[in-house]
Amino acid sequence: MEMDAPSFIERLLPLYQGPTVKITIRPAEKEYTVLKNLICEVSPVFKAMFNGQFGEAHQLTLDLEEMEDVLSVRSLEAFLQWLHLRSIKFDIKDPTENISAAIELARLGDKYDIREMETTISEYIKEILVTNPNVKEVLSKRYSHLITRDHIISATVLSRENPVRQLMVVACAREYVLSREYRFAELLEEYPSIGVDILREVGIFLNKMEYQANRPSFDDPIDGEKWIFNRF
Repeated sequence: MEMDAPSFIERLLPLYQGPTVKITIRPAEKEYTVLKNLICEVSPVFKAMFNGQFGEAHQLTLDLEEMEDVLSVRSLEAFLQWLHLRSIKFDIKDPTENISAAIELARLGDKYDIREMETTISEYIKEILVTNPNVKEVLSKRYSHLITRDHIISATVLSRENPVRQLMVVACAREYVLSREYRFAELLEEYPSIGVDILREVGIFLNKMEYQANRPSFDDPIDGEKWIFNRF
């Protein structure tokens, strides 16, 4: 979510001063210097660490261990980029891997309760889906062809309210409604919590159904275009 100049001046500019903290990620042994006020403003977890009774509050240092699909040099640096610029950009050409990196960042945000970053990540992933359509594929997989089994599994860890998980659910429900054979059917049996979410979203789609040229249709939740169901 971008911030206009008055909001930046009022809310963030005063935070660009004061003491700094040093964050080291291991085993990569990369160290980052971050303004304490800035990082504490967006994360109650970091705020508790650096302002509470923990050792980090006295030493103003924090050691973080890499965690698969959550915390890495890539996700930490992406968070620090967002922290200062309120934008996200990975230097990754492959759109599927780009989505993987964004979901990893979402899980880092979930771990440290960085709620303000969630919508930015969701919009980033949505932009990837919209700008990389598979025009040779059937309509059902026009966008979700970029979404993999691992993406869905990783998103199940996020809370139901998380916009990134919600976007995964919408994209999967879109394919479910438009497909004759749903490729993630077995996975949804393995992870019933997100399966329930997808079926609930399917119900919402069907309730919004209209008719165009004697065929059911409704607005695409990914790009806003009109769907026409050829499978019915």
